Amino acid sequence: MYYEDQGNQYDLWWDDVEYSSDDHYEENDTLAAAYDLSSDEQTWLSTINGYGIQADRDWYRIEVTPGMRGYW
Repeated sequence: MYYEDQGNQYDLWWDDVEYSSDDHYEENDTLAAAYDLSSDEQTWLSTINGYGIQADRDWYRIEVTPGMRGYW
């Protein structure tokens, strides 16, 4: 299982540039309107449709293969 500070290695990337508008994944502000990323496995979000901007609550849809929990 993966929890904070459990010896897992990861890269955390962010951009501190201020944006005047929301991202290109909108309107994904509800579970029903989640942006579908299920066909973009192992792809950086920024290369799909630009950076995701945290201007409001956003939802994304992914597909997880059964039995693959905990494998990254």
